[in-house]
Amino acid sequence: LPFVDETSEPLTVIPGVPVAVRATIKEDIIQAGETVPVLCTVEDAGGNSLEVASTPDLQDGLEIAGNQLTGVVAGEYDVTCTAAELPDLEQIPDHLVVEAGQVAGVRIIASPNKPVFKLEDTVTLTLEATDGMGNVIEGIGGTIAGPMDDGVVDEGDDAFTFVAEGAYAFTGTLEPPFETISDSITLVCDESGPEILVEYPPRGATLDGDGAILVIGRINDAVSDIKAVKVNDENVDLEPDGFFTFPMDSLHGINTIDIKAYDQFN
Repeated sequence: LPFVDETSEPLTVIPGVPVAVRATIKEDIIQAGETVPVLCTVEDAGGNSLEVASTPDLQDGLEIAGNQLTGVVAGEYDVTCTAAELPDLEQIPDHLVVEAGQVAGVRIIASPNKPVFKLEDTVTLTLEATDGMGNVIEGIGGTIAGPMDDGVVDEGDDAFTFVAEGAYAFTGTLEPPFETISDSITLVCDESGPEILVEYPPRGATLDGDGAILVIGRINDAVSDIKAVKVNDENVDLEPDGFFTFPMDSLHGINTIDIKAYDQFN
């Protein structure tokens, strides 16, 4: 008769060779600014965990500190991990959705968005409610107030037309219950160059002497900052009050003094 030994013997199953690294996130959905842990695990073909170090991969829109992940930009992400010792392992991602957080701010958007506007240009302003990370939150309205100035005409529907040069401030405020949250923007209308005043020598003056002349002038611009001043193609420095001087040697006959001034918008 066949003999069967039914005495039990221990069987030890050890992990196999590593084939993949898996990312596991506790939460499927978080708000921007929230932090969740990421578990990175190196596995064999049977899904057994191996003692191999691995860490979450960096990607735009998320912040990683150790195994802690913080959502920054609202969106959907496939979070992966990498084992530095085994960089060619298959990556098994976990999906994470980052939603916009609570209302924390607002910004005014100008369309068109230009550094400087010209006379008769029209700009349309809109409000964007944002969370603490700057993500846009849809469905939050508000009001936009233009300047109490004859230089801007309110066309309605948050559109404004510039009819005089100047720097104009606009303020946007969110609707209740967020009426304490506001933003402001300053738009510039400027199509004229700086004003150039020559105090010496007078235009058409006849001068005697050794020919040395100290040109004295002043630059004014009520709207924009002065970027550069040139006299006869040479750069000159402006004093805080807008005055400048330029020494030159005149020749016998007619001498031309060519002065050019540029504001920040050229």
